[in-house]
Amino acid sequence: MIRTQSRLRGLLAPALTSILALTGAVGCDDPAATDAGTTPDTGVAVDTGVETPDSGEAPDSGVEPDAGTMDAEVDAGTEDAGTPGVDIRVPDLTGPVEVRFDEDGVLHLRCQTDADCFAVEGYFHAAHRFGQMDFRRRAARGRLAELYGAATLGTDRTLRSFIATKDGARLEEQLLAGSDADTRAAIQAYTRGVNAWIADLRAGRNGAQLTQENALFRAAIADWEELDTAACALVLVASLTNSSGRETAAGQIFSTMDTAQAFDIFGLKPASPSTILPRPLLIHDDARIQAGLERVQARLQYARSALANVPKMPDLGIGAGGDYGSNNWVVAPSQTAGGAALLANDPHLGFSNPSVWYLVSIDSKTAGTGTIHVAGSSFAGLPGILIGQNEDLAWGMTTTFFDMSDVYIETLTPDGNGVFFEKGTVPFTTRDFTFHVAGGADVTETFLYVPHHGPVVSIDRANSTAVTIRWTGQDADTDLDFIIGLARAQTVEEARTGTLRHVTTIGQNFVLADKGGNIAWLPYNRMPGRPWASSELPPWLPLPGDGSAEWTGTVAYDDLPQTVNPVEGWVATANNDMSGAMQDGDPTNDGNLWFQGFMHPGYRHERILEILEASPGAHTTDTMVAGQADVHSLLGERIVPRVLQEMDDKGVNLSADGHLLVEALRAWQFTCPTGLVDRDPASAKSADATEAAESAGCTAFHVLLPELLERTFDDEIQAAGVAAIQPHARVDVLVQLMAAPWNLLAGEGYWEDVSTPNDNEDAATIIAAAVEGAASWITTNVGPRVDDWRWGRIHTITLAADVFDAAGITRYNNGPWANDGGNYTVDVASPVLMESGGAHARDFKHPSGPSMRFVCEVGASGPRCTTQLPGGQRNRPGEPHYEDLFLKWLRNEPIPLRFLPAEIDAAAQEMLTVQAP
Repeated sequence: MIRTQSRLRGLLAPALTSILALTGAVGCDDPAATDAGTTPDTGVAVDTGVETPDSGEAPDSGVEPDAGTMDAEVDAGTEDAGTPGVDIRVPDLTGPVEVRFDEDGVLHLRCQTDADCFAVEGYFHAAHRFGQMDFRRRAARGRLAELYGAATLGTDRTLRSFIATKDGARLEEQLLAGSDADTRAAIQAYTRGVNAWIADLRAGRNGAQLTQENALFRAAIADWEELDTAACALVLVASLTNSSGRETAAGQIFSTMDTAQAFDIFGLKPASPSTILPRPLLIHDDARIQAGLERVQARLQYARSALANVPKMPDLGIGAGGDYGSNNWVVAPSQTAGGAALLANDPHLGFSNPSVWYLVSIDSKTAGTGTIHVAGSSFAGLPGILIGQNEDLAWGMTTTFFDMSDVYIETLTPDGNGVFFEKGTVPFTTRDFTFHVAGGADVTETFLYVPHHGPVVSIDRANSTAVTIRWTGQDADTDLDFIIGLARAQTVEEARTGTLRHVTTIGQNFVLADKGGNIAWLPYNRMPGRPWASSELPPWLPLPGDGSAEWTGTVAYDDLPQTVNPVEGWVATANNDMSGAMQDGDPTNDGNLWFQGFMHPGYRHERILEILEASPGAHTTDTMVAGQADVHSLLGERIVPRVLQEMDDKGVNLSADGHLLVEALRAWQFTCPTGLVDRDPASAKSADATEAAESAGCTAFHVLLPELLERTFDDEIQAAGVAAIQPHARVDVLVQLMAAPWNLLAGEGYWEDVSTPNDNEDAATIIAAAVEGAASWITTNVGPRVDDWRWGRIHTITLAADVFDAAGITRYNNGPWANDGGNYTVDVASPVLMESGGAHARDFKHPSGPSMRFVCEVGASGPRCTTQLPGGQRNRPGEPHYEDLFLKWLRNEPIPLRFLPAEIDAAAQEMLTVQAP
């Protein structure tokens, strides 16, 4: 998957390296480790609807080739084009399924029934993405060790413990059982299709073959189960809704750090005032907040040891960590040039090779008796699509950042076998689970659960404390129903009152537009009631497990923030403050029934509104695409003026290099182009003077930013002893300090370096030191002249290949490529250093960003959409559709999402028919 490999590198590397050595797949002198910057050859004449053997370029995996496979050639573009030698059969189809792949490699299915379509979708998901699917199901079900051995047993333990009901039952079973009959039928059909491909793989039929890295584990491949589909959904849900790791870390910080500093540096207050809904007059009471936090600190101090021993949730690569999130917005017909509604969506997730999404259209209506005609982005492992369109409606999703988990500090009973709760005691529930370990003996673990909260993730018996996690996902039941429901919905109102009320815990902002001209934003999730929430019991910090902070029912969907046909003529979301309740950092004091947690600052949202407001009544799909490609830095606008002011007004004596950096910032108009003629980081400089100056200014700013954060806040962080928990400060607090220090509880005191009590530092002193540090780094590592400071030299993107990258083998990676954008630009491209922190870390690659881009015009005849994908459809190096869409994504160049039968037929490059045996 996505950043799973980078985060699990230390775990997987030993296992994979030994496996690769045994199979002879990679030698000790494998040149791949230094092969960064090259991409696989795409000139191989292989282009079939199923995976076909490589042409010999790939290293020997140590696994014998499948008998009977062939390189199928295609008579592309002809009406009767087919795939000679391929005879795909899927059990229980009611009729033939017509399969077409267009010039972009997008799969199009035309079927007799819904089930037929979902079955063949399952077949081709497996054909092109089986390794990705297998990883997802194994991760959610605690079965990675079956492939990778003891190295991943700890990850399996954590995930098996967490992805469960409150009392430890298997959550995938509950989710599957809660699905309605139509969803179950879709999953059953999908499962048949996946297993038909697995049968072809085992028999050596129809070119079915594993990718190089997954071929190593061929013997361990098991049939697909319906529960595997539910598990894949839970990987997505857990990645996007579980904030318990942030809450645990915050608990450690607030237990030991000065409460005012902790609130400022690691709290919830955003620096941008931008909110999704217009802000009412809200309460601000800093004294009450600080008094409450002091009482919270006293409560947390005795739980420090237990909190410190909570294992980190593995990053499953979908969204955890970093600059995940998304943008989406919808525009009413009154604000568009053509009188049709517009919708834009770009989910920000981790990058991978293959990409997160797989593009598909599914049509059981045109030539059949079914009820489904959709096109969009599917998620390998699940039937249907998650983001896309049908004949009447288009929809997109972003992460809400609702607070959907709580961390509880439990007090153990004297015998240590349970916890105190309310006026009594509750014994632990125990669950045994056996892990099958490749290359070793089975391991059986006993997991403890507090049945009203969830898994026991840490126990400190010396202090009679334990930590548990309550998560809305523990109650997930009907969530999968929204996939079929949205596929069939005809209007925004139908989705609002019906389909989306099946959603319990996927944590998404839905935006919708229908062909009647209606638009809506609906962040529908089953949010827990927390009537006790206050500055003394803040849900975003660990809570007492004694019964004083229990969830009470759920918030009605109609009571959640939302809007249908807003008077402004548009609504946008960017993982930011929904209503203004977060503006003082305390969401509990404004009367809300629901709460957001550790959300994103509003810079992207603020910029999106600027773009929308710049063209009232004149928006088109072109302005939507341009908005998604916007690389203007509002963050730079907030910080640079104060830097220049301090350097100018105080007459600071800078070095020659320091002066170069200041002048580059002075010339900057706050955009972030690469400054290169091509996407190769080593390509020639652009001769355009404006682009050169913008690129240099962007480089200067992004190198200066970590210097400012470290020199301003590291002394407080290190003095409090929390650097190991959270090595860097949030950017928000720097913006507040620069532009509005009166909004901070500790005011301007951060300019004083507490590690040098005999010195009297001020803003100019700290900023000057940061400027000198940044200038030294740039001139040493990028070039001595401002004209050398091209952002694309250091700001790059690499699509990391599944599995092999975890062992440090980069041969199957795609990249690095130079890319534009930066921290909190709409076209988000935040450098990794802003995620990992660390002492003077300087890594400007960006591992996450738009995992797809989607734009629709929704007129009276229905949606017409385009899309962009950072990768290709098929995870087969050497095939034309391995990376072709990625190059267009880099250029912000959309492809049509073909939907109508005539346009699909006209663009078909490959055609075949799938039938029942």
